[in-house]
Amino acid sequence: SSSSSSSSGSGSGSGSGSGGRKISRAFLSHSAFGFGGPNASAVGALLMTALNLDNDTADPMSPKDAPLLPPKDAYQSWSEVLANWDDSMKRRKKTVRELVYQGIPDKVRCLVWPKLANADDPTLRILYQSLLQKESAFTKVIRRDLYRTFPDHDLFKDADGPGQEALFNIMKAYSLYDREVGYCQGSPFIVGLLLMQMPEEDAFCVFVRIMQAYGMRDLFKPSMAALDVCLHLLDKLIQEHTSDLYVHFMDKGLVTTMYASSWFLTIFASTFTVEGAFRLMDMFLCDGMDAVFRVAMAILLDHHDELLKQDMPGMMTLLQGEVREKYSKPEDLDPLILESFQLKISHKKLVKQGKEYQHQREKDTEEAIENRTLRSENGKMLKRIQELEAEAGATTNEIVKRQMAYAQDVEDKAKLRKDIAVLRRQIKEEEERHTAKRQDFKRPLASSTPSDDSIEFLKLRVNQLAGNQKTLVRMRERVNAAEFTMASTKIRVAELEDDIVEVHHLKSKETQMTKEVLKLQETVAMLRKEVLEADKKIRGRCSKVGTAPGSACSTPGTQHRCSQSPVLPRQTKSVSSTPSTERRKVGSRQSLSSDTVAAKRESTSSSRRAVRVIDVENLYK
Repeated sequence: SSSSSSSSGSGSGSGSGSGGRKISRAFLSHSAFGFGGPNASAVGALLMTALNLDNDTADPMSPKDAPLLPPKDAYQSWSEVLANWDDSMKRRKKTVRELVYQGIPDKVRCLVWPKLANADDPTLRILYQSLLQKESAFTKVIRRDLYRTFPDHDLFKDADGPGQEALFNIMKAYSLYDREVGYCQGSPFIVGLLLMQMPEEDAFCVFVRIMQAYGMRDLFKPSMAALDVCLHLLDKLIQEHTSDLYVHFMDKGLVTTMYASSWFLTIFASTFTVEGAFRLMDMFLCDGMDAVFRVAMAILLDHHDELLKQDMPGMMTLLQGEVREKYSKPEDLDPLILESFQLKISHKKLVKQGKEYQHQREKDTEEAIENRTLRSENGKMLKRIQELEAEAGATTNEIVKRQMAYAQDVEDKAKLRKDIAVLRRQIKEEEERHTAKRQDFKRPLASSTPSDDSIEFLKLRVNQLAGNQKTLVRMRERVNAAEFTMASTKIRVAELEDDIVEVHHLKSKETQMTKEVLKLQETVAMLRKEVLEADKKIRGRCSKVGTAPGSACSTPGTQHRCSQSPVLPRQTKSVSSTPSTERRKVGSRQSLSSDTVAAKRESTSSSRRAVRVIDVENLYK
C-alpha cells in the first residue's frame, strides 16, 4: 500500500497520510506478558518501527490519526506478505504489524493466523488423527458444554452439526495431548473462533500453539495460578491508572474475579460479538497477553464515568452485557483499540509485579501451612493435656481412697487390739477364779472323812468343776478365735504397710506428673504466643490488601476470617496436694515395708517416669 511503502522509505517518524502522528514508546513496547508470542522478542521494536515512532516522541495518538487502509489495498498488501512470508517477517515486519492492527480481512485470516502462531507442523497433524482414535475421560463433560459455545452461530447451533462435531474432536484431542490441563470451560470459545476461520486440523494446530507458546495453558491448569496473577496485575493497573474507580470497586465489593476472568480465559470471545472477537484475536496473536491487559483497561476507562454511578449489580450488567452491544459495530471497536494504544503500560513492570506477587503468594501459602500445622499440634497438645489432667485426677482419687482405707484399717486394728486385751484380762481372771475354787475343793478333802453329805457336796463340786471346765474350754476357744483374729489382723496390717509404700510411690508419681503438667503449660503458652504472632501477621497482610474485618480472608492459602482469633489452650489447674497429716501417716509407716517390695515399686515408678518424660519431650518437639 501507499502508506506502507511510504512508512518503509522514511525514518523521520511520520507516515504517509498520518499527519505526523506521535505515539508513546511505553505503550508500544508490549511483547506478550510473561508468555510471549512466537515473535515476542521483537514485538516492541516491530510496532514502533511500523508506526514510524520517533525516539523522542511521547504524545498520544488520536483516533483521527489512525491509518486505515482501503479494503482493496489491505487484500493486496496481505497477498504480497503471504506470497513470501519468511522474507516479509525478516524485512517487512513493520508492515505486517501495521496490517494486523488495522484488522485482518476475514478471507485472509485462515492463512494469516497459522503463520502468526507459527503453527505449520505436519507432525502435529498426524498426531491429531491418532488422538481422535482414543477415548478421553472428559468426553461427557465436553459433550455437555458444546451447546454453550456460540449457540446463535450457524456453525454451532445444530446439536449434531459439523461445527459441534469438529469442536468436540479438537477438545477431546487436546485433553489427550495435554493431560495436565485436560479440559477446562472457556477454551471451546477460542477453538470456536478458530473453526470459523479454518479447517479442523489447522484449528487444532493453532490452538496447541496458543496454549503452549502463548501461555494460555497456565491459565487453564487446575490450580489456575496464572489466572490469579493476571487478575492481580489488572487490579494494580486499575489502581495505577484510575484510582477513584479502584476505590469505587472496593467500596461496592466488586473484584476482578467477578467480571474479568472470562476476558482472560476466552480472550474476550464470550464478551464481544464474533466480529469484535476476531479483531482482538488478531491483536492477541501478535502481542500475546499484553493485548488482553490493554483492551481490558481501555474498556474500564471508556466506561469510567458510568461505572462510578453504578452499584455492584449495575457494574456487572455494564461490563458483561452492555459492553457487547456498545462495541458490536466495527466503527465502535476501532476507537477502543486506539485507546488501548494510548495506555502507558510497562511490560517490564508487569513482569516484575507478577513475580513479586507469585513470591508473596508462595510465602503466604507456606505461612498458612505452618499455621495449620501449629494449630494441629496445638490441638493435639491440648488433647494430651486433657488426658493427663484426667489421669492425674484419677490418680488423686485413688490416693484419697487408699488413704481413707488405710485410716479405717488403722482404726479397726486399734479396736481389735483393745478387744484382745479385754479378752486376755477376762481369761486371766477366770483362770484365777478356777484356781481358787480348786484349792477350796481340796481343803475339805484333806481335813475330814467322807460322809453322805460330803459325798453329795463333792458331787456338787464336781459338777461345778465340770461346768467351770466347760466354761474354761469356751474361754480358750474364744482366746483361740481372738488369736486367729489377731493373726489375720497382722496379715492385714502387713498388706496395709505395703499399701503405704504404694501410696508413697503414688505421691512421688503425682509430684512428677505435676512437674510435667507445668512444663506442658509453659509449652502451650509459648505456642499461644507463636499462634498470636502468626495471626497478627496474617491480619496485617489482610489489612494491606483491603480485607474488611470479619470477612473471608483473600490471602491465598488461608482458611480463616480476619477477625477470628486462634484457638488457644486453656490453662490447666495443678493437682491438689495431699493433706500434711496424711503425709505424716504415710511417712511414719514406710519403715514397715520390705526391701523387696520397695525395690519393685521403685523400678516400676522409674520406668513410668521415664516413659512420661519421653512422651513430654515428643510433645514439646
